[in-house]
Amino acid sequence: MNSLSHRFRIRTTCRACGSSLVEPVLPLKPLPLLSPNVGTDDASAIEISVPADLHLCADCGLLQLMAVVDPAFQYNQFKYVTTISLGLPEHFRQSAAGILSATGLASPGKLLEIGSNDGTLLRAFQERGWGVHGIDPARKAVDIAIERGIPATLGFFNPVAAAKLRDQLGPIDLAIANNTLANIDDLDAVAEGLDIVLAQDGVFTFETSYGADVVRHMLFDTIYHEHLSYFMVKPLASYFARHGMMLFDVQRISTKGGSIRGFVQRRGGSRPLRESVATMIAEEEASKLYAHAAYNRMAAGLETIRCDLNRILDRAGVNSKTVTGWGASVGCVSLINQLDLTQRLVCVFDDHPLLDVIEGPGYRIPVASRAEVDGLDPGIIVLLAWRYAEAIAAKLLDYRNRGGRFVLPLPKVAEL
Repeated sequence: MNSLSHRFRIRTTCRACGSSLVEPVLPLKPLPLLSPNVGTDDASAIEISVPADLHLCADCGLLQLMAVVDPAFQYNQFKYVTTISLGLPEHFRQSAAGILSATGLASPGKLLEIGSNDGTLLRAFQERGWGVHGIDPARKAVDIAIERGIPATLGFFNPVAAAKLRDQLGPIDLAIANNTLANIDDLDAVAEGLDIVLAQDGVFTFETSYGADVVRHMLFDTIYHEHLSYFMVKPLASYFARHGMMLFDVQRISTKGGSIRGFVQRRGGSRPLRESVATMIAEEEASKLYAHAAYNRMAAGLETIRCDLNRILDRAGVNSKTVTGWGASVGCVSLINQLDLTQRLVCVFDDHPLLDVIEGPGYRIPVASRAEVDGLDPGIIVLLAWRYAEAIAAKLLDYRNRGGRFVLPLPKVAEL
């Protein structure tokens, strides 16, 4: 056993319901312990891989990773901040109006964001007159938020932290967790913490990648160790119900290739249960997303993508064309590993890189800036950041006019 095995552990029970009936449904290649978001002074961590197989709970239906990286290791030197993600700050500004409309919270009150990062979403509510406060375990992000005049606490959200926040802030009218709930292993602690901080008629709203879309559209770049859970509506509804709460509304949103925004109140709260919850559960069941066959199709789809992409890159090698990638985010690194690109890419370009080199067991890929495209003049750029393909291609017209090629790996392999 390697010396860093303590950096992760393997769960044996479902994190949403505690059942031991959790079955492997999608085998995936292991991913590096380190990601572009995670900083460490321990050079030996580069050589550690962590299992990334997806598992399905036979009792509640939660799709999840069972390998859990130590959250302290993952977030103590966390480098990602919201403002580097293309379009996300504007999405958060638009989200504020939608959240207030759906919850009926017309008058400004007290808001707590769990996983507040650099305070971008909190700023949108602060501008609307809300009293805001964030909590996040990443020191860099918390420091940025405070510098911007957004109150924030450094730490993980759990019952102990919740009690301190309740004493400091009083009861919370609105709690938010955007792209955070899926990153938390101890989901019971979240529900217990919400019970402490929420006002009697308060609302908890969350945004998360939609597990159904991950499966239907084969969004392999969303599967990595920060994302422990791939939520669908059925297991979410039962999870909140077990904790005396009710998921009363769910909305579909387009971020991250397909996400959902859920709204939760205490059981017996003033807001009616909306049809959206039952409708989406029925759609999930009709699509047989709680059966192994859906994941067998996903595995076959991944193999097709892997083969189609490498066939194009093999031809490039025969013609002595340099193969590079675009995108050095954690999702891009997931694709590099799942699509067998670790030995193929000469470098990876990125506009806002969090690191100089993408490293993992047995490989080392330099990260370069957009300005270096002209000097290297690659034959192919694999658009690992495929959701932003049009925007990236628009920046590289000169490269394209010289005969440079772009290849999309998802949702299916294609040349742009």
